Amino acid sequence: MSPKTATISLSLALLLLTITLSSATTDCPGFDSVSDILRHYDIPPGLFPDYVEHFRCDPINVDSHMLSIQLQGVCAVSRTMFGIGNRVVCQPQMSAIIKYRQLTNVKGVTVTLTFGNQPIGEVMTVTEAKVFQLGNFLQFDSDKGKSPWFPVALIQVPPKCDSTAGAIDAKNDNKAIPNWVHNYGRLLPLVA
Repeated sequence: MSPKTATISLSLALLLLTITLSSATTDCPGFDSVSDILRHYDIPPGLFPDYVEHFRCDPINVDSHMLSIQLQGVCAVSRTMFGIGNRVVCQPQMSAIIKYRQLTNVKGVTVTLTFGNQPIGEVMTVTEAKVFQLGNFLQFDSDKGKSPWFPVALIQVPPKCDSTAGAIDAKNDNKAIPNWVHNYGRLLPLVA
């Protein structure tokens, strides 16, 4: 085989590999990213981190799909609003049933409230997210209760993972924070 033929063969093999790899990143025909799917269902496109390795959509019925997301590893996102923070931890495998303005049966997402960069309270498992009030607000449900309403405008860009990804242990010291924080400051959105 001549060097020119070998170069052409190698180029074709690399092109085929690139096409194969790029088509293997999604099993959701018509969608290039998780953000595209969220937009389609009128859910803020910045809800999930930009650390996605693979995602798929399995139809449940005419109006909903099972959305499965494979991340490159555990992704933690820490954010602070109004002096109160949270640490959202997304497991490498997440899933939810997605339908118009709603995610239900969410699996693989937990939140820990932070105050002064220290974890406080219990780890909360996110179970649902709903968009309401003419599409202007988002509210999360967890195994510990509901979050406050968050403006959808704050959740438009997928957040970046913290450099020190991973879960944190929450202290059960609710006396260190004001009552309103404990009752209403939970589940801050994933804001970039």
